[in-house]
Amino acid sequence: MPAAVLIVLVLAAMAIDLAHLQLGQRQLRSMAADAANDAAGAGVDVEALRAGQPVQLDPALAEAVARRTAAAQWPSSVTP
Repeated sequence: MPAAVLIVLVLAAMAIDLAHLQLGQRQLRSMAADAANDAAGAGVDVEALRAGQPVQLDPALAEAVARRTAAAQWPSSVTP
């Protein structure tokens, strides 16, 4: 009987660890999508767009916005 309790405890601990890992991955995916979306929206070169040119991104601005968004939304449960 004590062995069965130990096995159940080990399996429960593994389930909790895997759930925690999955939550961290989901938070990172969400943060990356938000950063990409913010960068795409804020990094558009408005002057070129108004001049009738195709949509272009300002790489420096897009990267800065993406980094700012990622830093603001970094999950506390995930160590960098």
